[in-house]
Amino acid sequence: MAKKILLVEDEKSIAEGIIYNLKNEGMRVTHVDEGPIALDLFEEEHFDLVILDIMLPEISGLDICRSIRKTSNVPIIMVTARDDEVDKITGLEIGADDYITKPFSVKELISRVKAVMRRSQFSPPTNASQKTNFADNDKIIVGDIEMSPLRYEAKVKGELIDLRPREFELLYFLCDNAGNLVSREELFDQVWGYSFAGKSKTLDVHIQRIRERIEEIPKKPKRLLEVWDTNLSMSDNTEEFLEITRIKEEFIANASHELKTPVASVRLAAESALRSLKLKDGMAKSFLEQILRDSDRMNELISDLLDLSSMESSDIEMEIIDLHEVISNEISYLSKQNKKRVGYKKTKAEIFANYDDISIAVKNLIKNALKYSPLEENIFIKTETSDSEIICSFQDFGSGISKADQEKIFERFYRVDKGRSRKLGGTGLGLAIVKHAIDRNNARIEIESKLSFGSTFSIIFPKVNVK
Repeated sequence: MAKKILLVEDEKSIAEGIIYNLKNEGMRVTHVDEGPIALDLFEEEHFDLVILDIMLPEISGLDICRSIRKTSNVPIIMVTARDDEVDKITGLEIGADDYITKPFSVKELISRVKAVMRRSQFSPPTNASQKTNFADNDKIIVGDIEMSPLRYEAKVKGELIDLRPREFELLYFLCDNAGNLVSREELFDQVWGYSFAGKSKTLDVHIQRIRERIEEIPKKPKRLLEVWDTNLSMSDNTEEFLEITRIKEEFIANASHELKTPVASVRLAAESALRSLKLKDGMAKSFLEQILRDSDRMNELISDLLDLSSMESSDIEMEIIDLHEVISNEISYLSKQNKKRVGYKKTKAEIFANYDDISIAVKNLIKNALKYSPLEENIFIKTETSDSEIICSFQDFGSGISKADQEKIFERFYRVDKGRSRKLGGTGLGLAIVKHAIDRNNARIEIESKLSFGSTFSIIFPKVNVK
């Protein structure tokens, strides 16, 4: 019978690539893109494996994993695009069986799925009467460590210790090879069931967890020793890595996520297209079109990163500029790419600012308003003047932004609704760029928003007296 897999992934292009390739391996795949739906479906149906993206709208993959683990030991593979290794460690600590990092190859995906499902066939029996039908001939005792494989029980000095199945299998294999150097390659092959992944932290995480259970002082191990050479590398890399993680810039972690997601999609689509050509199933055209769309997405992200970097690293040159001219130019350019009409109340207003900065800010605010307004709605821009200020407002009729989200809306890569933002495109940098551009031109930006009624972003410039 075909194995049944639940795929929880909000990135449509990646989901399509995973589904296509797993189906070609004879597996049945059910795909959902939201956490609540996934949890409801999991309660209603039986699945042999769950593939779970970490960054999901509404409920994170980590929370979904925790919820599933309360009632089931179904194998779970976490999928992440972040370089921030905390995601990986946390995922394993909450009960995930493995993780895979975007971008990944089709071969790696299939290998890990098969390996995890193969391991799950040898999970410890839960029925007590079933256990008594077997002799525990493979019990291992090494020093004060006692391993009983049929019961999946491990004891240290006669006391039971809590190990997850994979941790047990790893410790059992190491005890069975006590006194010998065991390579990472061999551990991955024998315990995980797939070839060694050179940069993987999976092994280090499990070694660290085992040490916490069998050593009096985990940082000064006596039972599970470390050897740094080409044969074995089981050290406290996890602690070092966590320290590095704590000092990483959030910007770097998020930039990695945003870049790796389309790269993962491109890679999956390319490999799937090649397989499709061999299988002659007519899917190649669809995958090649996906490559083109995600290439455009990566190009947009790179452009935004360059805009932000340029503003942060360059000196500002300010001059008297015509705000009406800037707005009109951006409306003319963006209207050609969008079917929505932009209403603009023309008012002549001159400001003292950097032309490129203001153009970038106006462009991003118009794009943001167009993106989040319903298809049948227009957006409106108007400029007003007072004795001391010039106010330029951009009004949309989208879903609105809550008070809590308004405080974070200008943070880099912050998304009010991760799921909807992903479907609508964008890089997560637009409003951060706007804020940076406005701040360095001695202006300010404010937001008024009401849920279900839309938002208005206003740039307030100090008025310039031109003689």
